[in-house]
Amino acid sequence: MKPRERYQNGSLRREARKHGAAVWTLRWREPNADGSTIRRKAVIGSVEQFRTRAAALKACEFLRSTINRETRTPRTFLELVDHYTEKELPTKTPYTREVYEGYITKWITPKWGMCSLSDVRTVAVESWLGTLELSNGSRAKVRNIMSALYAHAVRWEFFDRNPITLVRQSAKRKQIPDVLTAEELKALLAN
Repeated sequence: MKPRERYQNGSLRREARKHGAAVWTLRWREPNADGSTIRRKAVIGSVEQFRTRAAALKACEFLRSTINRETRTPRTFLELVDHYTEKELPTKTPYTREVYEGYITKWITPKWGMCSLSDVRTVAVESWLGTLELSNGSRAKVRNIMSALYAHAVRWEFFDRNPITLVRQSAKRKQIPDVLTAEELKALLAN
């Protein structure tokens, strides 16, 4: 006989940290494919951000609403990438798939893969893009792919906003390309 599934709201707790301010965490359980239970935990924010329990409860409303869903909501950026790769990437052209997979594998998931969706902040992404040794056009491509991933999350109601839409990243060239004249091209081909 299958055990009766319970509706759960999760448990909000205040937890002390070794370094820094205490944080509010939400704990809940999810059924595993083998019938066992997985314990989950998400950090909602610091007690400096949410000074009262009521404020912390309000901040985790969206997360609490997804706990009892049939389809498990991606919690980390990597889980969102997996869902996007399964559901949306196959609808793209082969070239677009190859480019997206390359950028996601090489640049995006090594940095953001293990982060919670709510931990990815606009200013943090903007700062990180500035550290990449890429052209402005490539940085803009990374930003656009991350934005597409969050748009996917919003469309599937996994997340309530797209923090990447506010990330500023110019695609403007740093220098004007040197265009060869017909004579220079002939001389180049002759050599």
